Amino acid sequence: METSSKPGDPLRGFHNVMCDGTKVVTEIVSDHGSIHLCLYLITQNIRDFKDMVVGFDTEWTFVDAGTGKIEARVVLIKLFSCIGCVLIRLDHKSGPVCQSLKKFLIMKDVIFVGIQIKEDLVKLRENFGIDIRNVVELTELAANVLRKPRLLACGPRDLAREVLKVGVEQRPQDVIWTSWAEESLTPEQIECATIDAYLTYKTGKKLLSKD
Repeated sequence: METSSKPGDPLRGFHNVMCDGTKVVTEIVSDHGSIHLCLYLITQNIRDFKDMVVGFDTEWTFVDAGTGKIEARVVLIKLFSCIGCVLIRLDHKSGPVCQSLKKFLIMKDVIFVGIQIKEDLVKLRENFGIDIRNVVELTELAANVLRKPRLLACGPRDLAREVLKVGVEQRPQDVIWTSWAEESLTPEQIECATIDAYLTYKTGKKLLSKD
């Protein structure tokens, strides 16, 4: 994984190669200014390219909720668009969520596609006051379009194998058991998060074209 960016790349950060050979730039942001800039770039480019589909995914981890209890909470939002991947880190202790993020997620002309995200949506609303306007649950869409009810139980990688017909490995065990709330994400976490967000985006594009 490289960390340099080419001139003209809208995003800045880590470079990974996806299972189909696509090169993807992933930018990690947490402060309000950086989040606002990335979302501005996404908005401008998806409109310019007339590609209003955005892959949506999250990562959870166990955190101290401040009440003496340890709770599972969303600590990372993954957004994948035609310009690449943005990983937005959430911290329930750092004050209000960036208003630009809230506004972006309720844009009426953006279609957010996700896989097994119903509980994510509930937790984001409860913990951060975040709502998402136009959401498509891809397992339900795939089960309907392909007439395969078993797809309702799929995760991002299993559904991608079925819809995109690509070979993709399961998540590495060391990533599965790693906390997503650490100060810095490992290269393996970044790659894993990018792959899942990319597959969600590509699967959504394919299914929406068939619907």
